[in-house]
Amino acid sequence: MPFDPTKPAPGDDLDAVLILAQLNALKALIDMQAAQINSLQAQLNTGLAGTSSNSDAVANLSLTIANNPPQNFDVQPIADKLDELINALRR
Repeated sequence: MPFDPTKPAPGDDLDAVLILAQLNALKALIDMQAAQINSLQAQLNTGLAGTSSNSDAVANLSLTIANNPPQNFDVQPIADKLDELINALRR
């Protein structure tokens, strides 16, 4: 018996069989929702697996800035590395 939110109606005599059927129907709905959530979580986990490795090809920026204040040629490698990282993360 599927869950019927209209039962028991106000003023109805309480029937153990009806109440038990309602509770079992609610439990079945909860179990179905939990199974759907577990399935969606598995799909999400599969979709996210490995995404952090998108940027693995981008090497660390080993840079020492000798000039104070920095000159354009000092900071251009930073901008280039940032562009490389952004492009890697867009894949």
